[in-house]
Amino acid sequence: MENITAENLFSQIEQMPYAERAKLLLMLERLERQPGNGLPPRQEQELPLAKEPLDKRVPPLPVPDRSSELRWVLAHKREYANQWIAIEGERVIAHGANAQEVYAAVDADGAYLPLVMYVEDPDQPPVFFGPALILRQG
Repeated sequence: MENITAENLFSQIEQMPYAERAKLLLMLERLERQPGNGLPPRQEQELPLAKEPLDKRVPPLPVPDRSSELRWVLAHKREYANQWIAIEGERVIAHGANAQEVYAAVDADGAYLPLVMYVEDPDQPPVFFGPALILRQG
């Protein structure tokens, strides 16, 4: 069996992935803090302790079901034609021709992820943005 030396351990640590090296460092710092570990007391002038990894994943926010809002907009599309509307459930938070004003009202209301959309005039043909389709006659 090979002799265990600091140099041998260090060469193995260098080959470890970063995440494993960070875990090892935290384990060594915890060992150093334990009373009766046989290590000399830590000097305050030494490097600060390593911090826990900052990359802590959080679960995504749940997206509300929009079916009730969409049904409400379909039922009231003529009332709010050519306007921006912010709605939560069946409650209209704000509406108007200026999108910035509607978004400002949503921020002031504090609603959780309300539906904000532009309601087109149902009596007008829809406007499509995208590649133009050229039809040739003849």
